[in-house]
Amino acid sequence: MRSITIEECLEAMAGLTVNATVTPAFIVLDRDKKIIFDIAKKVFKGSALTDRQLEAVKKILITRYKSQFKIRGIDLENSVNNLRQPLRHLDRTEYMRLEEGSKYLEPFWSGFTPQKVIVTRFPFNMTYSKTITEVKKLLGPTISRYYSQKLKDKYILPYTEKVTHRLLTKFKNKIKDIDPVLLDVYDQCEKIYKKSDQYVPGIYNYQIKNSSETVTKYHQEYFGDPVKENLYLYYDRKEKLGLKHFDQKELAQSTHSLSALSKAILERQWPRINLDLKKWPMEQVIETITELRRFPLLVIISGSTEKECLADLHSTHKLFKNIIPNNEIAVMARCKNSTTFGKEFNDYIKDNQLNNSLAKSTKIVYITSKKIPKPLLTSEWESEAVLICDNTRNYSKVDKYVGTIDLQLQINGQDSFWSQVHFGADTV
Repeated sequence: MRSITIEECLEAMAGLTVNATVTPAFIVLDRDKKIIFDIAKKVFKGSALTDRQLEAVKKILITRYKSQFKIRGIDLENSVNNLRQPLRHLDRTEYMRLEEGSKYLEPFWSGFTPQKVIVTRFPFNMTYSKTITEVKKLLGPTISRYYSQKLKDKYILPYTEKVTHRLLTKFKNKIKDIDPVLLDVYDQCEKIYKKSDQYVPGIYNYQIKNSSETVTKYHQEYFGDPVKENLYLYYDRKEKLGLKHFDQKELAQSTHSLSALSKAILERQWPRINLDLKKWPMEQVIETITELRRFPLLVIISGSTEKECLADLHSTHKLFKNIIPNNEIAVMARCKNSTTFGKEFNDYIKDNQLNNSLAKSTKIVYITSKKIPKPLLTSEWESEAVLICDNTRNYSKVDKYVGTIDLQLQINGQDSFWSQVHFGADTV
């Protein structure tokens, strides 16, 4: 009986040895094929065994293959203790620490790098890696893309209470070395979650709780105190008001009779909604704006050509005029009288008496996608929503102005290139 190395044993079982005396071919059980063949390939290419790999293959070989080695004249008991090269030692440290963001993340287009980041380190573990990926989804696509990364066996995430709580919920009982600061934040979050009605801003049993009076006062005066009939209006403005909790039963009762489009808009993840007019006719869009009480309304018409300006004004005003009187509509845009469509545009404004001065009580304001009128910037007029008829996004100043409005309805159309590439919007 001869002795060989354990690496040679694995290579012989996998058929990777050039030693012709090891015959016939080994019969490897299906349950052992993956681990035997995978490790055999690695050692055949020159990689050393780790301590855990050694213990695993020794147990398998001694338990199930001793007889097969015996008939081939190989002393397995001695061979499994012979190493061709020293064991490969792996760093198996696991930790979760709070560190400086500048050590790991470079400033991106925003010029911002998180001051603190959570660094989670562990050796390869598929389950752990999937868990990290799940937590990253909390950040949203933009933050996740620019302010998280993987560096070999380290996972970098921005430091927030939400991320901290979710990470520790998953890893607190698995990773022992966790920064005390993170543990303290986790404990505080747990107290809040367990007694959310004492901390989380929201509407509980039709009562606004844990919210600033200044924040909610205007909407209480506008809508009235929360009741079944208006609860959906508060839910529609939840991001603007900072309200995180709504009783789901009461909310379902409040939204039951709403239109399908209104219900879809209520569940938006982004302020901007790309609307497909093939699915939602303009009449339905206007109905939803009214249903959600989104007046005063800013309407942005195309500024590309006089013809498009006229078409956008025609198509929207004919629907609005049955809801909003002309004296509460201000068109703050004009075209050149030297063109046919430009003169028709200006005449339409004059004939329908839409050339009203901007007032705080104005319900609808029209501008083009190319320019922000100065009176709009200096007045006290505030928009509850914006309807964007232009399907482009090349109007930087106007886009910045509407960026603060919590509901932006953009008429894109099904085949709009922008709706396909823009990730900062919902499409309904």
